[in-house]
Amino acid sequence: MSCSLFFDVCTQKEITKPISNCKVSEGRSTFILSAKRPLIFEKVKFDNCKCEISQPNDERCDWVIGPKDHEKLYFVELKGGDIVKALGQLESAVKIIKPSKKFECHIVKSGGSGSVPSFSTKFQILQKKFRRINGEIFSPHTNLHTIHI
Repeated sequence: MSCSLFFDVCTQKEITKPISNCKVSEGRSTFILSAKRPLIFEKVKFDNCKCEISQPNDERCDWVIGPKDHEKLYFVELKGGDIVKALGQLESAVKIIKPSKKFECHIVKSGGSGSVPSFSTKFQILQKKFRRINGEIFSPHTNLHTIHI
């Protein structure tokens, strides 16, 4: 499915007016896309989405954000602590949407500390998998993360 088709069929998307910062938050975790110039952003609260392209029990990340006329799609998981689960949610969201353009996956965690042994292995596997399909996944960020586009 193309990214534009995903946003076309999703009835729960938000379309912003032209803004410079697109912010999503949950608990103490915040993710911001900061643009050099005002852009229109399409965003979907994907874990609550009733889109026809996924099943109610499918694991999904919290947000999918697509800046209009931009070359990337952003998958965002805002987590309290279970970062291993976040990997599964991101992987599942990518499988559902099948992005046709470059994409990035981000985890912003509000709590927890240190590394989790099973996380490293799963993270490396996903890194390789996503690179093959034109995507990237980044190490978890803490509390607030801003991407400049």
